[in-house]
Amino acid sequence: MHENAFLDAREGPRDECGVFGIVAPEQEVARLAYFALYALQHRGQESAGIAASQNGHIMAMRDQGLVNQVFDEQKLRALQGEMAIGHVRYSTTGANSWENTQPVWRADKREVALAHNGNLINAVELHGEHGQRRRQRDLVRRQQEVGEPENHLGDDAHEEVDQIDVHHQ
Repeated sequence: MHENAFLDAREGPRDECGVFGIVAPEQEVARLAYFALYALQHRGQESAGIAASQNGHIMAMRDQGLVNQVFDEQKLRALQGEMAIGHVRYSTTGANSWENTQPVWRADKREVALAHNGNLINAVELHGEHGQRRRQRDLVRRQQEVGEPENHLGDDAHEEVDQIDVHHQ
């Protein structure tokens, strides 16, 4: 039995989340994303969200409900930028809650927004790796400030690693 046997045996529609992305300088990318999500609404009716990026700053809005319930004219005008991503959710796992709406937005040292279709089965591992890399970079930075030797960290501690291995089903 292959790994997607469960999906093959499932009855009914097999639609899952709808994801959309656009890069269109000098266009109303949030409005274009809105219409794309409206067209993709059959892919998910639990929640909708859009994140737009302008000059490296990301603004994200998301909530439970249909696209036309989540967004109004005022919200679309607030989402300015030259690129946007959007998401409508159909849950295959996880509760129908605000915490599971997308796109998710994070701002540590840089801003990022993410919308995906699937289940991140190694999310805890990714979070741990990210924390470990951050601790290593912070330790190297502190040692450089006070002039301590760095040999015990190895070569990996000096690299800024932005690549992560995301596994999904």
